[in-house]
Amino acid sequence: GIKEYQRAGGALTSGGSLATISALVCARESFKVLYGGKDGQTLPQKFVIYMTDQTHSCAKKGLNLIGCGHLPIRYVPRDEKLRMIPAEFEKMVKDDAANGLVPWVVVLTAGTTNSGSIDPLKECTKLAKENGLWVHIDGAYGALLNMCPEGKAAFGGNGAFAGADSIVADPHKSLFLPFGTGMLIVPDGELLKQTHSFTAPYLEKFVDSDESSPADVSSELSKH
Repeated sequence: GIKEYQRAGGALTSGGSLATISALVCARESFKVLYGGKDGQTLPQKFVIYMTDQTHSCAKKGLNLIGCGHLPIRYVPRDEKLRMIPAEFEKMVKDDAANGLVPWVVVLTAGTTNSGSIDPLKECTKLAKENGLWVHIDGAYGALLNMCPEGKAAFGGNGAFAGADSIVADPHKSLFLPFGTGMLIVPDGELLKQTHSFTAPYLEKFVDSDESSPADVSSELSKH
């Protein structure tokens, strides 16, 4: 609803890779309460990530860069159309939880770079939320096509992105804008600000405004 959109936050970045890193930092910080961790501290090895072998390499690279490259990654089997199989995803999550591990993040793809395949967003998101996972949707290639009827239908109709904890889209792909226009959307805008904001004398603050400084909502400071 409208109230949910009012709570959301976002950032324009230099591309999908930087937007993904910013999203994964939010995911890491939101889970630190589960183990009493401190700000910026990495997660223990029992936290598990789920994706398919079609997931863009920026997800794995981002995990390395935020200090989570040591965490186990489960590559969920895919069907003949290169989409994540929800039943296999659920089985992996249940097995890991039963073995004392913590299912942490699932990376779903809304249009892979290789083939344009789309993971079952609604079904996988529902399973993830039932099991306490952070849902990241990599829509760098395709998410913005949700604005047209054909794209919306391909994603499964209305609400395909509902329930996601972070979404990445690249205007320099679907909207044909110049390179350097990645986009991150986080429904919990306060978490986005808590994760990325800091103070310094050389940073201008919007004291009398509801706006956030761009430096407070992403991994970047200067902008194009």
